[in-house]
Amino acid sequence: MKELAARYKERLAIDALNQAALANVKSHWDALLALIKSKRDAINSEIGEEALSWELGYPANFAMTRKNDGARLEGGYDEHTSSIFFRCHKLPIAFTLEIKAEFGKVGFYYLNPDTKLYSLREPSDIAYGLMHDFLSF
Repeated sequence: MKELAARYKERLAIDALNQAALANVKSHWDALLALIKSKRDAINSEIGEEALSWELGYPANFAMTRKNDGARLEGGYDEHTSSIFFRCHKLPIAFTLEIKAEFGKVGFYYLNPDTKLYSLREPSDIAYGLMHDFLSF
C-alpha cells in the first residue's frame, strides 16, 4: 500500500502542477495569435503592400485574407475546451490543436486523426506552417 500511495501522491502533485500551469491558458493563445500576426506583418513588409489583410473577430478569433483571390484563413480559441482551430474553406487547411499541460509545461498538441496519438507543436512551427500553407496553395 505504501508504494501505491506514493505513486498516487506523485500523480496528485503532477496534476496540481498541470492545473496551475493552465490557470492562464488564454495567454498562450494570445501569444500564438501575436506571433501569427507578426509573420503576416513581415510578409506584407517584404512584399511592400498589404497583400494579407488582418481582421479580429470575436475576442479570440481572427481572419487573414489574401488580396489576390480572397482566400480567408480563420483561427480561433475555444476557452471551454482549451482548443484552437484553423481553417480555410478555399484551401486544404483545417486542423485543431489542444492546449494542454504535461508535467507543468503548457504546449500545443495536435491529435493525429489516423493514429490517435498527440504530438507537441512549437508556436514558431505552427505560425510558419500556417503562413507556408496559406501562401503556397
